[in-house]
Formats: sequence, structure tokens, C-alpha cells
Amino acid sequence: MRKILLFIITFFGILIGTSSMVAASTVDTPDWSTIASTSVGYNGKGTFAVTGDSTNVYFHVDMGGMVQDIPTNNYYLVIGTQGYTLSFSAASGSTTISAIGSGTNWQTINNVGTATIISNSTVRTIDGQLSLKALNIQTPAVTQDLNFSNSGLGSEAASGKIVPDSTQSSSSSTATTSSTTTSSSTDSSSTSSSENAASQALAGSSDDQASSDSTQATNNNTSENLGIKIDGDFSDWADKTLSDMYISGDQDNLKKAALLADNKNVYFYVAMMPKLGNGSTSGYATFQASGYQLNVGGIIYDISFNNNSTVTLDVGQKQAVSVNVYNEKTGADSTFDDDAYVANQELTQKNGQGESVQGNGYVLECAIPFSVLGSSSDTSGQTITLANSNLWTGKLQTTGGSTGPVLLAGTGFIIALFSVIVLPNKKRRKNMLKEIK
Repeated sequence: MRKILLFIITFFGILIGTSSMVAASTVDTPDWSTIASTSVGYNGKGTFAVTGDSTNVYFHVDMGGMVQDIPTNNYYLVIGTQGYTLSFSAASGSTTISAIGSGTNWQTINNVGTATIISNSTVRTIDGQLSLKALNIQTPAVTQDLNFSNSGLGSEAASGKIVPDSTQSSSSSTATTSSTTTSSSTDSSSTSSSENAASQALAGSSDDQASSDSTQATNNNTSENLGIKIDGDFSDWADKTLSDMYISGDQDNLKKAALLADNKNVYFYVAMMPKLGNGSTSGYATFQASGYQLNVGGIIYDISFNNNSTVTLDVGQKQAVSVNVYNEKTGADSTFDDDAYVANQELTQKNGQGESVQGNGYVLECAIPFSVLGSSSDTSGQTITLANSNLWTGKLQTTGGSTGPVLLAGTGFIIALFSVIVLPNKKRRKNMLKEIK
């Protein structure tokens, strides 16, 4: 009996010890050597990296061989469609992080995270961690894009993703299964995970959906007809997801923007909506005719309007403008009419005191036919981005073609079904679920 008791005590002691060792080995920050970084700085000798999970966003700055001091302000982070300018409470050592941005109604939120700043003759780095809860961001149900930059070090930005925790999506299935079966808890859990994989594949995983970078609005382009007509009547954008876009460090000059695509055209919309109110006297509300860079499947096209000239319109007036597309790969240059409209519309904005102010701002809508993009096609699922450093930091992003998400979801279902039928081993099934997501 003593031997049995001793064995039990020893066994549980090992379990407790193992649990403690696992907990002690858990770290809150990622291994940056395994995460893709972006070269930054005017000589490209520094690096940025950003990633996230269901509770936190992590970022890393390494000045490398750059000669200037490490910046301790003007860092701009975009989570999904929400942009935040970050500031630190100290210039070195352990510091807390504050954030201000569209996601905070332009109010500063203190203590949203912590960072460690090292600045000496050999090492100049920042490692930061931000709490999604402190930023009032709900736990993401789908993958969220991340974008991290600093205008003081150039226009480069690191990109990453927040991937939802799979245990959250499987928990409800586990509860349902356990209430309707008499099998063991292990079998119930594994069955739930498999069923969840199939249901997610049928719905389309987060990676199957059109998304927006940093930058970006999450726009649904699975419909054959997006309902967009380029005519200066902007009401057909009312049901589209619009992103709040800013130049890093300038949260007052808001632009509402969207990027969409079907199997015929790439569409985008930009509305100048400065927080400062009256567009005729304060804030940047003028029609921006140049600086747009459209990236379709890795090919960059420079887009400009009205011969690179702005327009002057009365409030309520609209005007068709020409579109010029320059293919950076081939040097092909084409100009066409009737696919872009500009209008000057009346706006009700909030000033710094939160008071309503009547003003006006310019709005642009356009369609770029795939037939004009000679080096690109309407390939389903290809990444399409839109940037304009004159107007905002980062990019809008969507996917091309109207059938991409459906095809991808069908493929995901086959893989999920295979995992349910052929892979009974729980560990192998868990690995397959990770690959699907």
C-alpha cells in the first residue's frame, strides 16, 4: 500500500513539476529571429517587425547600422482598420505605452502596453507589447492585418497578422458535442475539432476573405455585382466598408477610403473628411490628383487623374476626370475617360472640442478596368493594394476576382474532410487544423 501511495505522490509530483516548468518557460514576447522583418531607414540598415495573437500585438525595432538616434515617438500601428500613434513614457529602459488614434476617438489612452528601450553604443532596440483589451479591441474572430511604421525613418512599414485563437472557435463545438454523446472527453474534444474544421472550411477561413491592410478595410467582393456605378453619385458606397486613413502622426486630416475588385474592374473611393471642420478654411480637403500606386498581383501601376491637376468645384458640384495608368513594369502609358468622378460635398465634422462644424471636402470614385492593366489579369484571389503617401501611411488591400473566396473555401472543405476521415490521431488532426487556418 505504501508503495502505491508513494507512486501516486511521485506521479502527481512529476505532473506538478512539469506544469511549473512549462509555465516558467512561457514567454510573452515572440522569437523575432523566426518572424519576417522589414528593412527600414534611408540606408536600409534598420529593421521593423510586428506580429500578434488573440490578446496582444508585439513589435520590434532594431536600428542596426543606422547612424541616427533611435526614435521614441511617431510610431504608427494599424490593427485591421484602426490606426494608432504610439508614444512612450520614457526614452530608455522599461516604459509604458500610450496610444491615440481613430480607435480611441482621438483621445489618448494611457498604459495600453509596455516596452523595453535599449539605447547604447552597440544596441538600439525597442521591444513592445500592446494589449488589445486596453485598446478596446475585441478578441478578433477573423485574421487581422497589422502594419507598423515610423515616418521619421522613411516610408517602409512592417506587416504582420493577428491569427484568432483556434481554441475559442472550437469551444462551443466541444460543449455541444459533450452534451449529446456518451464518449470520453478526449474523443468528444477531438470530434469537435474535426467538425469545427469542416464548418470553418464551408464558411471560408479568414485567409479566404478580402481584407485590408493597415491600413485596410475589410471589403466583401464575393458578389458578381458590387453595385458600383462611376457617375459622381456616391450612394452606392454607403454599404461598403470604409477605412480611416491618415498620414502617420496626423490624426486630424482623416480620409475615408475603400478598395474593391470584381472580375472586370478595380474600384476605389477616397473622401477627404478632415476632423478640423470647414474644408475651405482648415484641414486638408482638396482633391488629390496624383500619387496613387495600385499593386495588382505584384505589378505596380501609377494612377493619376485630370492630367495631375486638382479641380475647383462648388459645393454639390461634380465632374468627370480622366484617368492615367502607367505600368512600371512595361512602361506602357494609357489615358481614358468616364471611369472617374470627383465631387465637392458638404460635410458635418467635429472640431477639436467635439463641436459640429459645417464644411466641405472632395470625394473621388473610379474604376480601373483589368483590360487596361496589360501586365495583370483578373486572377481570383490575387492580392491588390492601393497606396498614396500624399494622403495616408500604409495601404488599402483587397483580393482580385469574384470567385476566389468560394474556390478557396471548397478546397478547405476537402482538406478538412480528409482530416476528419483519414487522420484519427488527435495530435495529427490538431496539426492539420493549424494548416487549414
